[in-house]
Amino acid sequence: MLVWRPFDYKTLNDLKKDIKTLGVDLPLSENIDLLRQPIEIYGKTVKNRLAIQPMEGFDGGFDGTPSDLTMRRYRRYSAGGAGLIWMESISTTNTAKTCPRMSGIRENNIDVFKHIILEVKECAADGIPPFVVGQLTHCGRGANMDKAPWTGLNYPSLIACTNPYLPRENTRILTDDEIWSIIDDYVKCAALMKHAGFDCVDIRACHGYLLNEMLSAHTRENSIFGGSFENRTRMMLTIIDRVNSEVGIPMATRLSVTDLVPYPYGWGMKEDGSMEPDYTEPLKLGRILLDKGVKLMNLSLGRNQVHHIQSPSDHPNLYPHDHQLTSVDFFQRMAAIFKKEFPEAIVMTGNFAWLKQFFPYVAAGGIEKGKYDIAGVAKTALANPNFANEPFREW
Repeated sequence: MLVWRPFDYKTLNDLKKDIKTLGVDLPLSENIDLLRQPIEIYGKTVKNRLAIQPMEGFDGGFDGTPSDLTMRRYRRYSAGGAGLIWMESISTTNTAKTCPRMSGIRENNIDVFKHIILEVKECAADGIPPFVVGQLTHCGRGANMDKAPWTGLNYPSLIACTNPYLPRENTRILTDDEIWSIIDDYVKCAALMKHAGFDCVDIRACHGYLLNEMLSAHTRENSIFGGSFENRTRMMLTIIDRVNSEVGIPMATRLSVTDLVPYPYGWGMKEDGSMEPDYTEPLKLGRILLDKGVKLMNLSLGRNQVHHIQSPSDHPNLYPHDHQLTSVDFFQRMAAIFKKEFPEAIVMTGNFAWLKQFFPYVAAGGIEKGKYDIAGVAKTALANPNFANEPFREW
């Protein structure tokens, strides 16, 4: 059995050999022109199948206003040729951010976001602007507003319920009334995003942030937001219903399909308390989302305790040293399950960075086999914003 290794593949055949030895389902295709095929999303033609995944730069102001550095990053992404740009987390409130410098859309900085969208649309080297998704986020348990003393802030992280697998100091369980208020914040911010010119709003429910944690709130008691599937999905679906009726902007979701945290503290997990995923509820939610018009699904998994699966690297760590290709395979199998169940959905997935120069062949192979529709990258684009614009023969 192959185990963790530094990336040192010299040829595509070397990679193929390990894929075969591991027995993972990672089809490769040398027809990488597939990545240049356009796709229609919410009535707009997206020029190719390459996307920028959301990745925070943490270079905004304390009030959430993006800086010149933020602007520069997105100009480069657009000039680099990606067909879709999924912008980094944009907070719904200043007290629910992973970092005091995380972006946040507010009435007093709407003109800055308008300018970013205008710049992104105008900087496309081929004259075809990218499709731009804004990611609305309340960080919940992931908020770190007590970790930056220079700001004078010391807010507790607002959580859905206790979780012994993810202990944190300085937390407070949200009341139902506070959750209704946070829903209002989502709707207000979605309206601001529409006004700013975003093509789509992501109602983010991944990586342990608040909406994701609400999906796993089995142990939340005496609350219409905890316990049953209907209650645990209520917050997310109420936001979607209200944005549909009150704002009228297309919506997407970056969704964790499984938390890889044992039941009853994890979403998409078998009820036997094991670390085995169970996609029954995530697929049930997927059908409801599609029925509500949420067609674009960017699939991810886990919380911070499985970073080695979310983003495999060449750096050894304390976690089991499975070969990095098994993590790439996990993402692709997960995406394929959703695409098979919902062929009408636009399914996007990631976890390509470790593949380095061979990522286009894996991405093209997955699209060719119908496992997903769009390949998204984060670190790859941050290191080389021009990745999608370079001649494919040079990759």
